[in-house]
Amino acid sequence: MIELGKEAEAIFCRLSPGREDRNWTCPAFATKTDSSVTYLDHNATSPLLPQARAAWLEAEERYPGNPSSPHRLGARTEGALDQARLRLAALLGGSPHDVVWTSGATEACNTVLHHIAAMADPTAPVWVSAIEHPAVLESARHYFSIGFG
Repeated sequence: MIELGKEAEAIFCRLSPGREDRNWTCPAFATKTDSSVTYLDHNATSPLLPQARAAWLEAEERYPGNPSSPHRLGARTEGALDQARLRLAALLGGSPHDVVWTSGATEACNTVLHHIAAMADPTAPVWVSAIEHPAVLESARHYFSIGFG
């Protein structure tokens, strides 16, 4: 069994459709008078499980530096990210060089579709669901010159 550590646990503890706890009540969206608010708009974001939030806060406190900065604090943060990359690659059975961190889902969608467009046969058909997130739809339109009718 592979131990992910606190930094990588934050990645895997996010809610996803189909999980038994998908109707988890998010305290951040509950008011003082109504603690039973259930967050259902997972198109843009998902509330963190308490364990993921705790892991993220701990990582933020332990590694506050910019990993791209040349100073000691930045180098320490970069080392933590590199360790998380190694553990995640091992968990997924891949190479650490294949683990790419992005700033969010829009950048991730764009990066993946850019890569597919560069590697795919230009005559291959491209199918995209009409209910995809706009980040997927717009990237598909851009890279594959397809229209949706």
